[in-house]
Amino acid sequence: MQYVDGKLQRNLWVGKIGFNAMKQDELISSIYQMPTEKNCPYVVFTGVQIIVGAESSERIAAAQNEATICAVDGMPIHWLAKRKKIESERCGGPDIMWRILKEGVQRNYRHYFYGNTQKVLDTLRSKLMEEIEGINIVGMYSPPFRELSKEEEAAVIRRINEAKPDFVWVGLGAPKQDFWMQKYRNELVNTRLMGVGAAFNFLSGKISRAPVWMQKMGMEWCYRMLIERGHLWKRYLIGAPKFIGIVIRDVRKERKRKRLS
Repeated sequence: MQYVDGKLQRNLWVGKIGFNAMKQDELISSIYQMPTEKNCPYVVFTGVQIIVGAESSERIAAAQNEATICAVDGMPIHWLAKRKKIESERCGGPDIMWRILKEGVQRNYRHYFYGNTQKVLDTLRSKLMEEIEGINIVGMYSPPFRELSKEEEAAVIRRINEAKPDFVWVGLGAPKQDFWMQKYRNELVNTRLMGVGAAFNFLSGKISRAPVWMQKMGMEWCYRMLIERGHLWKRYLIGAPKFIGIVIRDVRKERKRKRLS
């Protein structure tokens, strides 16, 4: 893949969103190679719910398509890539984050965590320092559950820049974290922005992940519904049929193009 206008060229389109479908090793290598000298690159890990949300929100679609890399975070999207004979894997935010945190010790990478509650951040820091010897965490910030004032925003950006992280891990949940990275990529310097959603909850142990066999079968959504309940039933039971409709529409468009070509 090649960079075009500061973005890694997309090789898979689902609905309104272009993806960089690839193996995990290739994705991590591409993340390491992202240029950070000018505008900060940012990576989104996009799943079914964001594809559905983008259908009715140009803002959501733009946040994904302007990202330096749009990773495949969902087995149904991975299956669509396989259908098009694209070599790929599911590249979930928690999995990629864990690998980079571990590999980062040898590369002397500095990490900053932005998002979630202070309790989760404190637990995350303790757990990572226990499990990854030599990890370098240079800062954490739990934003309030309200809009920040301009003064508060400026103070946060200044705090992050002063910490000089190589990676800023953003755990605000999608699409909020994607909007945040899109907005501040020009104000943060020499770092990589990574929108990893619920990764803070998983890696801190606050929420358990589905067994690997369920993840590979694309059944993690079922496990999360049982464990987390709350708002997830709406995301999956309403979003899934809409996603299927988007895929059917894409397939019909593809067949029509082939007939006309």
